[in-house]
Amino acid sequence: EFVRVDLNEIVRGVISDLEVRLEQTEGRIKVGNLPTVLADPMQMRQVFQNLIGNALKFKKSGVPPVVQVAAKLGKNGHTIVVQDNGIGFEQEYAERVFEIFKRLHGRSEYEGTGMGLAIVKKILERHVGGIRAESEKGKVSRFILTLANHRDSAEMIKKTFVEDTPRVDNQRQALATEMEKELA
Repeated sequence: EFVRVDLNEIVRGVISDLEVRLEQTEGRIKVGNLPTVLADPMQMRQVFQNLIGNALKFKKSGVPPVVQVAAKLGKNGHTIVVQDNGIGFEQEYAERVFEIFKRLHGRSEYEGTGMGLAIVKKILERHVGGIRAESEKGKVSRFILTLANHRDSAEMIKKTFVEDTPRVDNQRQALATEMEKELA
């Protein structure tokens, strides 16, 4: 269900969940002021759990990870950046990292299934947003998320679920109507 979600609270919860890993790696997470968005709170938590968790996992040997999470509001909605000082990857693989079961490293090097970023991408698409990656091998990985602002989200969800679908179930129509009222 899409509700107003304070991403500051979501990220605080994720940091709390990752406390043991942060202590083990001597990692730090710097978080700027994040927006409140219209979203599914559990899915937003999964997005940040995967992105911040990856930043802590793919760290340089002997270098404590530093993860930065920042946001800005633009004319097309919110842009949120999750950046780290980890191992990075060649920019040519920037699309491949979002493909399910595609890994850039062997299972013996790093734990995981190769599903995390594919799930993040699907969640953001469901939220009328997207994600892209920028990286420099051995230096930095930067994941740029886009999310529509409240009004754009309501209008886009209404169009997707109500106007473009001939047989709309009552739950979706009610959601679109509820969002319109909330934003009026």
